[in-house]
Amino acid sequence: MNALDRFTAPVRAWFEESFGRPTPAQAQGWPPIQAGEHTLLLSPTGSGKTLAAFLWGLDRLFAELAEGERGAGVRLLYVSPLKALNNDIERNLRRPLSGVRAAAARLGQALPELRVAVRTGDTPSRLRASMAKNPPHILITTPESLYLILTSSKAREMLRTVRTVIVDEIHTVAGNKRGVHLALSLERLERLAGHPVQRIGLSATQRPLEEVAHYLGGQAWQGEQLEPRPVTIVDAGLAKALDLQVVTAVEDFRGLGGSIWPSVDQEVVALIQAHQSTLVFANGRRLAERLAVRLGEQLGVRVRAHHGSMAAAARLEMETSLKEGRLPALVGTSSLELGIDIGAVDLVVQVQSPKGVAQGLQRVGRSGHLVGQTSVGRIFPTHREDLMEAAAVAGAMLRGEVEPTRVPENCLDVLAQQVVAAVAMDDWGDEALYDLVRQSYPYLSLPREAYHEVLAMLAGKYPREAYRELRPRLDWDRAAARLSALPGSAYLATSNGGTIADRGAFGAYLPDGKTKVGELDEEFIFERREGDVFTLGSRTWRIQQILDDRVLVADGTGAPSMMPFWKGDTLWRSYDLGLAVGRFRRQVAARLRDPEVLAWLHAEHALDDNSARNVLSYVRDQVETAGAISSDQTIVVELLRDPLGDARLIVHSPFGGRVNAAWALALRGILRERFHTTPECQTNDDAIMLRFPEADQAPPVDAVTQLTPAEARERILRELPGSALFGAQFRQNAARALLMPRAKGRRRTPFWLQRLRAKDLLAATRQFASFPIVVETYRDCLRDVLDLDNLLQVLAAIQDGRIRVVTVERATPSPAAAGLLRQFIGIYMYEWDEPKAEHQLRRLALDRDLLEGLLGGVSPAELLRPEALAELEAHLQRTAPGRRARSRQELALVLQELGDLSTAELLARAEEGGAVWLEALAAEGRIVERSIPTAAGPARRWLLAEEAGTYARAFDDPFAPPSGGSPADRPTYSLSPHAAAAAPGERVRVRGDLAQEAGWAQEETSLAPWKQEGEDDAAHDQFEHAGASSQFPLAGGTVGGPPSQGEGRGEGETSCERPTAEPREPLPAHPEDRQAVASPFTPSLCSGQALTLSPLGEREQGRATPSPSPCEGEGGGEGARRVLLRRLLLGHGPLSLDEIRARYDLPEPWLREALAALVEEREAAHGRLRPGGAAEEWCDREVLEQAQRRTLTLLRREVQPVPPASYADFLARWQHVHPEQQLPAANGLRRAIQQLRGVPAPALLWARDLLPARVAGFRPADLDELCQGGEVVWIVTGSRPPGGPRGERPARLRACLLFRGEGALYLAPPAEALPLGEAAQRVLAFLRAEGACFAADMERGTGLRGEALALALAELAAAGLVTNDSLRALHELVRTRPTTDGPMRPRSTLEAQLAERWPGPHGGRPEPARGRPGRMRQARRLASRRLAAAPQWLGRWSLVHGIGIWGAEATAEERLDRQTRQLLARYGVLTRECLAREALAPPWGDLYGYLELLEMRGEVRRGYFVQGLAGAQFALPEAVDKLRAWHTRPQQEDDPPAILNAWDPAWLPGMAAGGLPFPIVRQPGTYIALQRGVPLLVAERWGRGLVVPDGVAGNELVAALRATLLAITARSGRRRIAVEAWNGGPVLGSAGQPLLERIGGYPHPPGVEWTPPATP
Repeated sequence: MNALDRFTAPVRAWFEESFGRPTPAQAQGWPPIQAGEHTLLLSPTGSGKTLAAFLWGLDRLFAELAEGERGAGVRLLYVSPLKALNNDIERNLRRPLSGVRAAAARLGQALPELRVAVRTGDTPSRLRASMAKNPPHILITTPESLYLILTSSKAREMLRTVRTVIVDEIHTVAGNKRGVHLALSLERLERLAGHPVQRIGLSATQRPLEEVAHYLGGQAWQGEQLEPRPVTIVDAGLAKALDLQVVTAVEDFRGLGGSIWPSVDQEVVALIQAHQSTLVFANGRRLAERLAVRLGEQLGVRVRAHHGSMAAAARLEMETSLKEGRLPALVGTSSLELGIDIGAVDLVVQVQSPKGVAQGLQRVGRSGHLVGQTSVGRIFPTHREDLMEAAAVAGAMLRGEVEPTRVPENCLDVLAQQVVAAVAMDDWGDEALYDLVRQSYPYLSLPREAYHEVLAMLAGKYPREAYRELRPRLDWDRAAARLSALPGSAYLATSNGGTIADRGAFGAYLPDGKTKVGELDEEFIFERREGDVFTLGSRTWRIQQILDDRVLVADGTGAPSMMPFWKGDTLWRSYDLGLAVGRFRRQVAARLRDPEVLAWLHAEHALDDNSARNVLSYVRDQVETAGAISSDQTIVVELLRDPLGDARLIVHSPFGGRVNAAWALALRGILRERFHTTPECQTNDDAIMLRFPEADQAPPVDAVTQLTPAEARERILRELPGSALFGAQFRQNAARALLMPRAKGRRRTPFWLQRLRAKDLLAATRQFASFPIVVETYRDCLRDVLDLDNLLQVLAAIQDGRIRVVTVERATPSPAAAGLLRQFIGIYMYEWDEPKAEHQLRRLALDRDLLEGLLGGVSPAELLRPEALAELEAHLQRTAPGRRARSRQELALVLQELGDLSTAELLARAEEGGAVWLEALAAEGRIVERSIPTAAGPARRWLLAEEAGTYARAFDDPFAPPSGGSPADRPTYSLSPHAAAAAPGERVRVRGDLAQEAGWAQEETSLAPWKQEGEDDAAHDQFEHAGASSQFPLAGGTVGGPPSQGEGRGEGETSCERPTAEPREPLPAHPEDRQAVASPFTPSLCSGQALTLSPLGEREQGRATPSPSPCEGEGGGEGARRVLLRRLLLGHGPLSLDEIRARYDLPEPWLREALAALVEEREAAHGRLRPGGAAEEWCDREVLEQAQRRTLTLLRREVQPVPPASYADFLARWQHVHPEQQLPAANGLRRAIQQLRGVPAPALLWARDLLPARVAGFRPADLDELCQGGEVVWIVTGSRPPGGPRGERPARLRACLLFRGEGALYLAPPAEALPLGEAAQRVLAFLRAEGACFAADMERGTGLRGEALALALAELAAAGLVTNDSLRALHELVRTRPTTDGPMRPRSTLEAQLAERWPGPHGGRPEPARGRPGRMRQARRLASRRLAAAPQWLGRWSLVHGIGIWGAEATAEERLDRQTRQLLARYGVLTRECLAREALAPPWGDLYGYLELLEMRGEVRRGYFVQGLAGAQFALPEAVDKLRAWHTRPQQEDDPPAILNAWDPAWLPGMAAGGLPFPIVRQPGTYIALQRGVPLLVAERWGRGLVVPDGVAGNELVAALRATLLAITARSGRRRIAVEAWNGGPVLGSAGQPLLERIGGYPHPPGVEWTPPATP
């Protein structure tokens, strides 16, 4: 019978009308699908496999609905890994649905309506809600959305009716954690449905089919055994016709003089023009954006870039435009390689190797997508190594050799997430959930111990003192073996679901904040500023605002743009492809002399002529140069030295980046031991490169040849935890395991903060060898990221000779090494997960060393705010709003976290209903009430029943009733009513730990009360309570047994007998002699632990599994007391000794000793820790850190940010540039220099602008007096242009002022060798020998005269090596330019004029020529003649690095401290923007850490003080006060403007320029007039050009004009100013002419001249 015959008549008629006959995939796939079998269908792209999977489901739906089955719910579920593919499937389903309905109408049949819906992350919430109310018959979704539906109590109801699940493109998920996650979701789906669900898997590229079939089907319980579900494999993988070619855009890579990209672009453009529709693939988003821009420029039309960072609407619009023929080409990434229907694509272009055979087939298969068509593809390699890989991939594509799929096993992070999700929906027995998990193929071999460790982690059983964020995610009642949800469990699971790692994406939105444009990398945004323009999706966007979780953008068309980048786009070659590449290299090397080699390359590897010749030349050059080429049977080890003389060892290995990166870890460990330094290491798919800086001996080659697999494994395991890879993977795994939940309110958590949280979590949990996420990270790194297994195979092959190692030592790199060196620039192993910002921002983590520095300097009592301590106490004690228990499970967790609490204390920590929950917990026996000794007497408190033993050991018999007390005074055990009423000897079900504690006998383990023969009942009862913490004897067989013994038993329950009058075993007389009765299985349990008993059965014998206990590893009462003390400190702020003893009456000597031990172990802090607290207080260090952070948060909240204009006004006043804040002449000069020391500025500005602007009545003679008196020194900080001849002056001469003896604190250490001229070296040697000297002394001592000596001194001064105690010497440096090809000459006419205006040492000012241009030219000639003469040096010359100027050597810490404080003193509010002109300042990253320490000490404050300044802001407390005071100061009409030179440090380049038509140019001749921080006027070129912002009133402008022109004439010595330009145009006839005339100006073409009024 034909498979098509089984369809209903309308479906069959439509299919035959549309297609005629089935394709092979359909003909072979329909029979098993129709039979209801699980089916795996392999078929090429475009072979109709999707319709083969869907059509039978559509047919059955039509038939069922026609027969009257109207039940609401989804029948057919389609799961695709791509959201775009889902939308495509939904569109393509419309055709068969409408066609079948039309065919039915022609046949006279009425078909019911079928509802189809798509549910993805882009689906609006209103549609999701509508879908839950009116479920579709066919649901199209993604793995993540399926998980979310299953974890929604309402939405999941529509999945109970699912009959069939189709998993499309199954190969893309089966081999990664996304597929593991999906496998568990499928098992949850089948459990929810309550009936078998047919599974159909589809793919065009999947191998081995058996492995993928196991993944698809999973396992099912057959009685007590797990058996694989049968899956029918349909291999219809007939080879699709391929027109494939590898095209090299140049004839010979060796002759490539520049970039290859113009050639590639030209070839691709030609192909696009020759075809109707072209799809271009790139391997990364950045490359896709670049290609789109370049191709669009050459084609003259817009080419779009399609990738995962584009908004869904934008991607859909691109796909539609390409399908409709409106786009000649579309550039895409992997987002387009799967089965998206994008219409009739004529050609696929792959730029660079596709990095995999399956990827290549998927991408090329996008062309010729219909049945029977030929797929046309062209691969363009961009370098020689890329060509070799592309050739190997092309050959494998032609042969259909797809890489095998390997399903990850036992991923504990995914397990943790799915466990929380499952428990959030239903209560589970822990064993029942374990059975469900093992039904999925990835968890078939999951060890029970690993599963229990995951449950313990999720239940918060790991010590909370290790890391407070390990709070419970669910409630695990281990005695009852039940798992139940906590309030918030469902929200946690749904808001953090999925396995796709967060790479720190910022959403880009239009100004409405709703329309999403795309996503950008966090580091890219971190380096941007508002106003920057970038390209995304082939469009330009201007950044308008950068918010915490998104960036607002507007159209930026026409502006120059930058290309964004995304971290994490790196693709590594697989080991299987590495073998193929190695095999191809070996085959080419063997055929070099074969005349048919070109034909073989064309036919077998689809190479064009250029590609074939380049392959042969590359292999031939490498073999001739190095004697061999690396292959699948050869490793080449190359030794060479780089241009710096450093040794490099290159291991040429083609086995891929995953193998090479693991190998590199082992090699680094070996070489570090031998060289006592860690070599720089870089890896890629083809090699490992190790660099040994300053190594005298050659790197040992035997490290490669003699490394055994066992040693490699050991070294990798040793090296891995300290690598960046381990930290990166741990962060991702912890996020998947819900240990690092996202912020609420859909706000993103900054990526750097995620890293810091993960770093803290890893540091806290690494001590636990069995912590599931640490274990998972090892597995993840060694199996999924690195490829340890295959590396060990490679090393074993080297050891037994199957792979030979060829060593070659060369002076220059071999061709292969040369290509690798070019690729390795800036690429370090694992650097994709740690961007540059990480090196700065990771210092934000408050670690123990930082706290130690804090405590060592300042008392915390002076830093901590009482309100911060009160907030923290409420948070820790769970009395704060939002922290109280919301269910009985959470109430039990409160006791687990805080320990014993009274009834009133418990109710204060619970929401409404706490009393009911307390009674329920007591009735269940989860909590018990005990008398706790305190300093004020016994106190009745509740505690967890499982911790009763801990308390019993900590105190001496606190549970015994008073002597002679009545039975009513004794504590009772809360058991079920049936258990309480049980008769002696009757079998009942109770919790195992309660049976132990109550003295009941457990049937399987014979738990019996310890009672001496003849002992009376009262004495026995008293002893029973006192010995509750002792280990119970286990006798009478093993835990577990045949089913008959536990018949009728529930999960986690223990069959027990009511205690009889006689004990089963006599006990020793003394407690010390009591031992457990021998038994085949006696678990060693800490006091307070509960037995977790597995359900009994033949499949697996149960066993008692101890769960983590707070007292694990502690022995006796000493350890128990320490546990209670640690928990007490963790739950409170600082406590005095009396406060501790008020909680627990512990012996004072022991208590002091224990607290001292905690302080010594750096677990606690000691001292006066609270404002007004006791002299002796103790606090957990982590708690103290939290108190400090809360204090800082309060301080930051106190300051509201001011606008940038207020900050500009503040800086002008803070630095005394504002007229109202100028310093007096008396001592004012010293204060100004103290604030400005270390600022490099143009040398002329110091006496002309910077100091006169700050000191009222400044005289240059005062500065010269300080210099000649030895108090202040000037130092040139300019540097020579790279490659300039010796003696050439720096392009810009800058000088800084310092006080003598401070050089070591502000200047860089002297260089060991400088390229000085011979004369300069003679003078330097003379000064080192003789000390400070006059010029005349140096003439006699060095033999240099006149110009030669001047040249030498100028060269030394320019290099920052010498200085002079006279300002006249600096004057001479400025006005001369020493050269090596002639006499000294003026630097320029302008510089000569400026130098002439430089005030002399005694205040004299040479009079320059004034008047007409002819007279000016004459003055210039006179100045040139004067400047050409050798300068007359005044004063003594000294070495900068001598003891007088340099001072005592300073440590790095001292330098950082002084420079940080200096920057704070200069700017008041310090940000990254302040370093724009601080050439001598430390990097911002170094400053950050020290500023944070100062903040901890209370010396600075961090906050958001100024709006619009990106990054952190630190301020002196007094600066914050003045910033606020000056900001709120009432504005006066007569406020004078502040006149700043554009080079003045009081003006930051990044400040807003308030409506100026163009940015302010930072030139010495530019001046800015500020009125309350707002620029009113900018004078350029010494006032010749004036720029006025929009909206400035005329009256304000008149005062600013007068003040600015007066300042310019006063500071520059000019007698008049000729204004020629106003806002870029001529001043004559502009709005500025009448304003200038109002202040005394008069027209004098070509401008307006202004003369300052005569002073009386």
